[in-house]
Amino acid sequence: MRLKPGIRGKVMVPLVVMTLVLGGYFYGYWLPHTLHQERAVQLNLVRKHMESVTESLIPLMLSQQLDSINENLSALKAKNSEWVDIRLFDHQERQLYPIKLAGAAPVVTTGIPLSVPIRLFDDELGRLEVRVDLASSMAEVRRHGLKLLYTIGLLTAVVLMGMFVTVELAVIRPIRGLVDAAARMAKRDFAATLPRHDDDEIGSLVTCFSSMRHDLQAYQANLEAEIVERNLAEERFRQVSETIREVFWLCSLDWQEFYYVSPAYELVWGQSCEDLYRSPGAWFESVVEDDRRLLHQAMLVPPACNTRETLFPEYRIRRPDGSIVWISARVFSVCDAAGRPYRLAGIAGDISERKLAEKEQEKLQRQLAHVQKMESVGRLAGGVAHDFNNMLGVILGRTELALQHLEQSHPLFADLQEVKKAARRSADLTRQLLAFASKQTIIPQVLDLNETVEDMLKMLHRLIGEDIELSWHAGNNLWLVQMDPSQIDQVLANLCVNARDAIAGVGKITIETQNTRLDAEYCAHHTENSVGDYVRLTVSDTGYGIARDDLGKIFEPFFTTKEIGQGTGLGLATVYGIVKQNDGSISVSSEPGQGTTFTVFFPRHSGDVDKSALQPAAAVTGGHETILLVEDEPALLEMTRSILIQLGYTTLSAAGPTEARQLAEEHAGPLALILSDVIMPEMNGWDLAQHILVRHPQAKCLFMSGYTADVISHRGMLGTRFNFIQKPFSVLDLSSKIREVLDQA
Repeated sequence: MRLKPGIRGKVMVPLVVMTLVLGGYFYGYWLPHTLHQERAVQLNLVRKHMESVTESLIPLMLSQQLDSINENLSALKAKNSEWVDIRLFDHQERQLYPIKLAGAAPVVTTGIPLSVPIRLFDDELGRLEVRVDLASSMAEVRRHGLKLLYTIGLLTAVVLMGMFVTVELAVIRPIRGLVDAAARMAKRDFAATLPRHDDDEIGSLVTCFSSMRHDLQAYQANLEAEIVERNLAEERFRQVSETIREVFWLCSLDWQEFYYVSPAYELVWGQSCEDLYRSPGAWFESVVEDDRRLLHQAMLVPPACNTRETLFPEYRIRRPDGSIVWISARVFSVCDAAGRPYRLAGIAGDISERKLAEKEQEKLQRQLAHVQKMESVGRLAGGVAHDFNNMLGVILGRTELALQHLEQSHPLFADLQEVKKAARRSADLTRQLLAFASKQTIIPQVLDLNETVEDMLKMLHRLIGEDIELSWHAGNNLWLVQMDPSQIDQVLANLCVNARDAIAGVGKITIETQNTRLDAEYCAHHTENSVGDYVRLTVSDTGYGIARDDLGKIFEPFFTTKEIGQGTGLGLATVYGIVKQNDGSISVSSEPGQGTTFTVFFPRHSGDVDKSALQPAAAVTGGHETILLVEDEPALLEMTRSILIQLGYTTLSAAGPTEARQLAEEHAGPLALILSDVIMPEMNGWDLAQHILVRHPQAKCLFMSGYTADVISHRGMLGTRFNFIQKPFSVLDLSSKIREVLDQA
């Protein structure tokens, strides 16, 4: 029997095809790609050179030194032969170099045009235009590439010829004789003589064939009997394994061969059992990357024969459809009579439903913990703000009483005005704290951002310290915005404190405002913005900057890069919430060691400034009616009593509900007003008023509290309609509110 022709082709044709493909690759792709890359490299070097040249031209252009510009660019052109043309234009597109003579014809040059803008900060001074001729350098690169290609082709041809001869002599001829003998053995001609051969690999194959010939007849009868017995056992095992939902398998100790896997494997793994038989590692390739290390460590040590089982760590697999399945597996060792393990058996089950239930339970626990935490923080914030408002009420009231007894020329008058202003700002901040605790809505106002920032400058100076310079640049003709002024204070305070903490030692913080129009092109790349007019607030610092990996997380609640105890991580989160609440946007740009800039856009308001803010304050009005004052805070009680007496009212003051009820019972005359705190130890203000109104039904009620009206109403301490004034209040606020209540029909 002659060997069918084609083995040479099976060996040589792929080599020839591969050679042609490689040749085509080198000539059709590698060489052009190399030329393209070299061209890109050359152009990039030229562009970088141009950028360095533009930096040296900036001072010359600013000072209009045209002679120096002409001299420098002429020397540059002479030094770089590939720069066939250089032109310099200013920001008005006037050609500064070469000097364009009147009436001269335009010079047409070849080459690749490159243009680099010349900028100083955000101002464009002009542009530098260069034409580059890379023909000579590209031709040299092409010559080297072709030379390398020809050399590789010649060497490949020599190697192919050598391989052709070697295959013919060492492989094809010996195989022909071996095939003839094997064909006779296939016809049960075990007496066939195998060809003789040298002592090499083919000779070893001939020897194996000869040994097999003698054993084959003896094995055949035993093998047929064993096959029948094994088929019966496998059928019984198959019937059992197909009834269970868990995956059962038998494999080698090294996991490199699977002898059996139950049909449940196809349901759990989503792969056919035949795939696992062909590729024993297919099941492990499905394991999620993060779980492979621990699983592989468990696979390295098979369980001992005296060990009942080894429980694998729970792991995840990714099915072909992309779904994730959690697996729990146990492995056993199958041992021989001598107690040596020779095979592994295992059971694996799908525990995804259990894991999902555990995950849902954990999620609910986290949500419950978060709700409880925020509830506790809210109660704490509300309590602190309430007590702080009481103290602010004393400060504000006493300050106003002192101001009424001083002339404006008095040395302490200006200081007391600053105390009053600080107390009012503190009251605004506590209202924001109460808003956090009670979900109270804010009260936006139409205002000029420049004026609000200027009112904050003194406080910001004290906030950042003397070592840091605070620079303020107000935008001209700034548009109006509509938002709560105290929220702007919070934004400025948080951004400036953040900038202060980022500056080590001496530094500078810059605050700027400017009108900005955001167009569709800008908003397409910054999806958090909408097209329209905005007032831009920028806060920059010269601090150590923010790491690139942290930029995406700085607005997350409780995220901070400061040391433990140095920051809560709520400052920037508060700023972000305020900006979003007012339909604005905020962005940050920073490089480590180069400082940080926060840019805030507030929507432009088309209306006018609130008239109420521009009108002069109304005069303080008093009266002669009798007022029952109830306040459990002694300092606030005394201060409010002094204000009422100064306003001309007859005042009955009580330090608690019991004393107030006694005074009301003993007072024989008419009682015009009950001015009572809401939250008191013995009885709340609403219940107290109901008791007193039985004795004095004509009396009107005005309630006061450090909590907001929303909180008081939601707690059910007051009726649906009530007169309320929030602490702290000024003399004007209190006098106006009392007069308003007393004058009600």
